Amino acid sequence: MGEVWDERAGSRPIAVLDMDGTLYDGCIGVAFIAHLVRVGLAAREAVEAARRAFDAYERGSLSTAEAADLVYDHYALALTGHRVEDVRYAAEECWTVVCEHLFPFSRNVVDRLAERGVLTVLLSGSPDEIVQVAARELGIDQARGALSEVISGRYTGKVLTRPGEPGGKSSLLDEIRPERSRVFFAMGNSVRDEVVMRAEITIAFEPDAGLAALARARGWAVADRATIEATLAELVPGYSETARTPG
Repeated sequence: MGEVWDERAGSRPIAVLDMDGTLYDGCIGVAFIAHLVRVGLAAREAVEAARRAFDAYERGSLSTAEAADLVYDHYALALTGHRVEDVRYAAEECWTVVCEHLFPFSRNVVDRLAERGVLTVLLSGSPDEIVQVAARELGIDQARGALSEVISGRYTGKVLTRPGEPGGKSSLLDEIRPERSRVFFAMGNSVRDEVVMRAEITIAFEPDAGLAALARARGWAVADRATIEATLAELVPGYSETARTPG
Protein backbone atom coordinates (compact mmCIF):
# COMPACT_ATOMS: atom_id res chain seq x y z
CA MET A 1 0.00 0.00 0.00
CA GLY A 2 3.03 2.30 -0.07
CA GLU A 3 3.43 2.94 3.68
CA VAL A 4 6.02 5.56 4.59
CA TRP A 5 6.33 4.54 8.25
CA ASP A 6 7.29 1.38 10.08
CA GLU A 7 6.53 1.10 13.83
CA ARG A 8 10.08 -0.09 14.42
CA ALA A 9 11.37 3.24 13.08
CA GLY A 10 10.05 5.24 16.06
CA SER A 11 7.87 8.35 15.88
CA ARG A 12 5.40 8.64 13.02
CA PRO A 13 6.33 11.04 10.21
CA ILE A 14 4.09 14.09 10.04
CA ALA A 15 2.30 16.04 7.34
CA VAL A 16 1.77 19.76 7.89
CA LEU A 17 -1.28 21.22 6.16
CA ASP A 18 -2.60 24.76 5.87
CA MET A 19 -6.33 25.52 5.79
CA ASP A 20 -7.14 28.85 4.17
CA GLY A 21 -6.41 28.82 0.45
CA THR A 22 -4.94 25.30 0.66
CA LEU A 23 -7.59 22.83 1.82
CA TYR A 24 -10.33 25.47 1.81
CA ASP A 25 -11.16 27.78 -1.09
CA GLY A 26 -11.06 31.11 0.74
CA CYS A 27 -10.64 32.08 4.39
CA ILE A 28 -12.71 29.92 6.73
CA GLY A 29 -12.08 32.37 9.57
CA VAL A 30 -13.80 35.20 7.69
CA ALA A 31 -16.84 32.98 7.07
CA PHE A 32 -16.94 31.96 10.73
CA ILE A 33 -16.71 35.52 12.02
CA ALA A 34 -19.51 36.59 9.68
CA HIS A 35 -21.62 33.74 11.07
CA LEU A 36 -20.90 34.84 14.65
CA VAL A 37 -22.17 38.32 13.82
CA ARG A 38 -25.34 36.90 12.23
CA VAL A 39 -26.17 34.85 15.33
CA GLY A 40 -25.34 37.66 17.76
CA LEU A 41 -22.16 36.18 19.20
CA ALA A 42 -19.68 38.84 18.07
CA ALA A 43 -19.78 42.61 18.37
CA ARG A 44 -20.27 44.03 14.88
CA GLU A 45 -18.09 47.08 15.57
CA ALA A 46 -15.07 44.98 16.54
CA VAL A 47 -15.54 42.69 13.55
CA GLU A 48 -15.73 45.67 11.21
CA ALA A 49 -12.49 47.02 12.72
CA ALA A 50 -10.84 43.66 12.04
CA ARG A 51 -12.08 43.80 8.46
CA ARG A 52 -10.63 47.29 7.99
CA ALA A 53 -7.25 46.05 9.22
CA PHE A 54 -7.36 43.16 6.76
CA ASP A 55 -8.33 45.49 3.90
CA ALA A 56 -5.45 47.81 4.82
CA TYR A 57 -3.07 44.85 4.58
CA GLU A 58 -4.50 43.95 1.17
CA ARG A 59 -3.84 47.53 0.00
CA GLY A 60 -0.28 47.35 1.30
CA SER A 61 -0.68 50.05 3.95
CA LEU A 62 -0.12 47.59 6.83
CA SER A 63 2.55 44.92 7.17
CA THR A 64 1.61 41.28 7.75
CA ALA A 65 2.54 41.53 11.42
CA GLU A 66 0.67 44.81 11.95
CA ALA A 67 -2.48 43.56 10.26
CA ALA A 68 -2.40 40.21 12.07
CA ASP A 69 -2.04 41.94 15.43
CA LEU A 70 -5.05 44.15 14.78
CA VAL A 71 -7.22 41.36 13.37
CA TYR A 72 -6.54 39.05 16.30
CA ASP A 73 -7.06 41.80 18.89
CA HIS A 74 -10.36 42.91 17.38
CA TYR A 75 -11.59 39.33 17.00
CA ALA A 76 -10.88 38.55 20.66
CA LEU A 77 -12.56 41.82 21.67
CA ALA A 78 -15.62 40.89 19.60
CA LEU A 79 -16.07 37.70 21.65
CA THR A 80 -15.64 39.28 25.08
CA GLY A 81 -18.18 38.00 27.59
CA HIS A 82 -19.70 35.33 25.35
CA ARG A 83 -19.89 31.71 26.49
CA VAL A 84 -17.40 29.37 24.89
CA GLU A 85 -20.03 26.65 24.47
CA ASP A 86 -22.18 29.01 22.39
CA VAL A 87 -19.28 29.93 20.12
CA ARG A 88 -18.33 26.27 19.67
CA TYR A 89 -21.91 25.43 18.78
CA ALA A 90 -21.86 28.28 16.25
CA ALA A 91 -18.71 26.75 14.74
CA GLU A 92 -20.56 23.47 14.25
CA GLU A 93 -23.44 25.34 12.57
CA CYS A 94 -21.08 27.32 10.38
CA TRP A 95 -19.26 24.18 9.21
CA THR A 96 -22.44 22.69 7.74
CA VAL A 97 -22.54 25.64 5.34
CA VAL A 98 -18.88 26.36 4.61
CA CYS A 99 -17.74 22.74 4.16
CA GLU A 100 -18.90 22.92 0.56
CA HIS A 101 -15.98 25.26 -0.10
CA LEU A 102 -13.36 22.63 0.63
CA PHE A 103 -11.26 21.86 -2.41
CA PRO A 104 -12.29 18.46 -3.85
CA PHE A 105 -8.86 16.94 -3.17
CA SER A 106 -8.80 17.90 0.54
CA ARG A 107 -10.40 14.77 1.96
CA ASN A 108 -8.39 12.52 -0.35
CA VAL A 109 -5.01 13.89 0.64
CA VAL A 110 -5.77 13.52 4.36
CA ASP A 111 -7.03 9.96 3.87
CA ARG A 112 -4.11 8.87 1.71
CA LEU A 113 -1.54 10.24 4.16
CA ALA A 114 -3.26 8.60 7.11
CA GLU A 115 -3.37 5.25 5.31
CA ARG A 116 0.40 5.41 4.99
CA GLY A 117 0.95 5.94 8.70
CA VAL A 118 1.50 9.69 8.54
CA LEU A 119 0.37 11.91 11.43
CA THR A 120 -1.62 14.77 9.90
CA VAL A 121 -1.32 18.25 11.43
CA LEU A 122 -3.44 21.27 10.50
CA LEU A 123 -2.03 24.71 11.33
CA SER A 124 -4.24 27.70 10.56
CA GLY A 125 -4.37 31.38 11.30
CA SER A 126 -8.17 31.18 11.52
CA PRO A 127 -10.03 30.90 14.87
CA ASP A 128 -9.39 27.62 16.67
CA GLU A 129 -13.12 26.96 17.18
CA ILE A 130 -13.80 26.48 13.45
CA VAL A 131 -10.36 24.93 12.80
CA GLN A 132 -11.07 22.14 15.31
CA VAL A 133 -14.41 21.34 13.66
CA ALA A 134 -12.79 21.22 10.23
CA ALA A 135 -9.98 18.97 11.47
CA ARG A 136 -12.40 16.55 13.09
CA GLU A 137 -14.59 16.32 10.01
CA LEU A 138 -11.56 15.79 7.75
CA GLY A 139 -10.04 13.16 10.04
CA ILE A 140 -6.93 15.22 10.80
CA ASP A 141 -4.97 14.05 13.86
CA GLN A 142 -3.84 17.36 15.36
CA ALA A 143 -4.96 20.94 14.73
CA ARG A 144 -4.16 24.39 16.02
CA GLY A 145 -5.76 27.73 15.19
CA ALA A 146 -5.87 31.15 16.85
CA LEU A 147 -6.83 30.76 20.51
CA SER A 148 -8.67 33.32 22.62
CA GLU A 149 -8.55 33.18 26.41
CA VAL A 150 -11.48 31.68 28.28
CA ILE A 151 -12.03 32.00 32.04
CA SER A 152 -15.00 30.44 33.80
CA GLY A 153 -16.47 29.47 30.46
CA ARG A 154 -16.46 32.97 28.94
CA TYR A 155 -14.11 34.81 26.59
CA THR A 156 -11.97 37.49 28.23
CA GLY A 157 -10.96 39.46 25.14
CA LYS A 158 -7.32 38.30 25.35
CA VAL A 159 -5.49 36.51 22.51
CA LEU A 160 -3.40 33.50 23.49
CA THR A 161 -1.94 32.36 20.15
CA ARG A 162 -1.48 34.23 16.87
CA PRO A 163 -0.54 31.65 14.22
CA GLY A 164 -1.17 34.04 11.34
CA GLU A 165 1.72 36.26 12.43
CA PRO A 166 5.23 35.64 11.06
CA GLY A 167 6.67 32.62 12.85
CA GLY A 168 3.39 31.85 14.61
CA LYS A 169 2.88 28.45 13.00
CA SER A 170 6.42 27.36 13.74
CA SER A 171 5.92 27.69 17.49
CA LEU A 172 2.65 25.74 17.32
CA LEU A 173 4.31 22.95 15.35
CA ASP A 174 7.09 22.74 17.93
CA GLU A 175 4.46 22.23 20.64
CA ILE A 176 2.71 19.29 19.01
CA ARG A 177 5.45 17.67 16.95
CA PRO A 178 6.43 14.26 18.32
CA GLU A 179 10.05 13.99 19.44
CA ARG A 180 12.45 13.00 16.65
CA SER A 181 9.66 12.87 14.08
CA ARG A 182 10.42 13.84 10.52
CA VAL A 183 8.28 16.15 8.39
CA PHE A 184 7.34 13.93 5.47
CA PHE A 185 4.86 16.20 3.68
CA ALA A 186 3.88 19.86 3.77
CA MET A 187 1.52 22.00 1.75
CA GLY A 188 0.61 25.67 1.99
CA ASN A 189 -0.21 28.71 -0.09
CA SER A 190 1.39 31.68 1.66
CA VAL A 191 4.91 32.86 2.36
CA ARG A 192 3.83 32.85 6.04
CA ASP A 193 3.64 29.05 5.79
CA GLU A 194 7.25 28.73 4.70
CA VAL A 195 8.63 28.09 8.18
CA VAL A 196 6.63 24.84 8.46
CA MET A 197 7.03 23.71 4.85
CA ARG A 198 10.52 22.24 4.97
CA ALA A 199 9.63 18.64 4.30
CA GLU A 200 10.65 15.63 2.25
CA ILE A 201 7.73 16.46 -0.06
CA THR A 202 6.67 20.11 -0.23
CA ILE A 203 3.89 21.50 -2.41
CA ALA A 204 3.18 25.20 -2.83
CA PHE A 205 -0.51 25.27 -3.70
CA GLU A 206 -1.64 28.32 -5.69
CA PRO A 207 1.11 30.23 -3.86
CA ASP A 208 1.32 33.96 -3.29
CA ALA A 209 4.24 35.77 -4.91
CA GLY A 210 6.55 35.32 -1.93
CA LEU A 211 6.00 31.59 -1.62
CA ALA A 212 6.16 31.10 -5.38
CA ALA A 213 9.63 32.67 -5.41
CA LEU A 214 10.78 30.43 -2.55
CA ALA A 215 9.37 27.36 -4.28
CA ARG A 216 11.36 28.16 -7.42
CA ALA A 217 14.55 28.73 -5.42
CA ARG A 218 14.19 25.54 -3.39
CA GLY A 219 12.85 23.25 -6.08
CA TRP A 220 9.49 22.69 -4.41
CA ALA A 221 6.55 21.45 -6.43
CA VAL A 222 3.95 24.05 -7.40
CA ALA A 223 0.35 23.06 -8.14
CA ASP A 224 -3.07 24.58 -8.62
CA ARG A 225 -6.58 23.15 -8.38
CA ALA A 226 -6.30 21.73 -11.90
CA THR A 227 -2.97 19.95 -11.36
CA ILE A 228 -2.93 19.06 -7.65
CA GLU A 229 -4.22 15.49 -7.96
CA ALA A 230 -1.62 14.64 -10.61
CA THR A 231 1.09 16.28 -8.50
CA LEU A 232 0.07 14.29 -5.42
CA ALA A 233 -0.03 11.05 -7.41
CA GLU A 234 3.48 11.75 -8.70
CA LEU A 235 5.06 12.70 -5.38
CA VAL A 236 3.27 10.77 -2.60
CA PRO A 237 4.00 7.02 -2.54
CA GLY A 238 0.87 5.02 -3.30
CA TYR A 239 -1.38 8.09 -3.47
CA SER A 240 -3.33 6.87 -6.49
CA GLU A 241 -3.59 3.22 -5.41
CA THR A 242 -6.93 3.70 -3.64
CA ALA A 243 -9.79 6.15 -3.89
CA ARG A 244 -12.06 7.54 -1.23
CA THR A 245 -15.42 5.84 -1.03
CA PRO A 246 -18.16 8.38 -1.84
CA GLY A 247 -20.55 9.39 0.92
